[in-house]
Amino acid sequence: MTPRNVVLEGDAVAVLRTLASSSIDCVVTSPPYFRARLYAAGAEEIGTEEHVDEWVDTLRAVSAKIARVLVPTGSYWLNIGDLYSRHVRLGAPPKSLLLGPERLVRGVLADGWIIRNRVAWIKNAPLPSPVLDRLTNGWDYVFHLVRQRDYFCDLDAIREPLASTRRRRTAREPDVGLGQLAAPRIGLRCGHLQWPHRGRLKWLHPRRCSCRVDLAVLGCGRSSRSASGVARSAERRSAARVVSRGAGLLSWCGWRGRGGSARTRCRCR
Repeated sequence: MTPRNVVLEGDAVAVLRTLASSSIDCVVTSPPYFRARLYAAGAEEIGTEEHVDEWVDTLRAVSAKIARVLVPTGSYWLNIGDLYSRHVRLGAPPKSLLLGPERLVRGVLADGWIIRNRVAWIKNAPLPSPVLDRLTNGWDYVFHLVRQRDYFCDLDAIREPLASTRRRRTAREPDVGLGQLAAPRIGLRCGHLQWPHRGRLKWLHPRRCSCRVDLAVLGCGRSSRSASGVARSAERRSAARVVSRGAGLLSWCGWRGRGGSARTRCRCR
């Protein structure tokens, strides 16, 4: 029987053997990194192996014991980090990353685990590094492992409410690259079409329609697309994108004229 509310101290593999099968819902662990520090735990201390692959084999054996005590719908959270090699006998050329986390994940994957997430545990205040020819490592791996496709997961328990702030517009944003088509954005409803005429902006009044227009483009209510939604969202887009959307609506609504100019009635009616 698995004890509850009791701290069990001892060798990980030995203690896991005493626990009942399928009795643990969640395992969260951060085993010693390879050749990172000494914990004075004896000759069999994890992390003191001669080669990084031996360290991987040790943690794979522990993970196999965890798989036995974990319920089928349980989760296994594994926090491990990587270090740099000091000699080729450790498993990589000097100054190279040992890639211990990657080697371990490939091993547990072959043992039947499913890798659901690879989370970056970012350190807000990492220890400074005296090395001058590389960046300082400021994060560690946290892997989420499960044993089957369907498992317990409650995202609502950790979900944070959306907090968005509206940016107040103190002045009208400039319209870059539109020329005369970028005059005041009023009259976007159907029946008030803005069009350049002899160097000035002229208002055209086509036949009444229930749709809206996007700048100099008339939308047609007969299409399955929402022209009014496009017109409203266009005001919040950049000028270049407005022109791109406008060109598509121009051909979509059937507006043609001499020399590419717009006519004053909608052919879609």
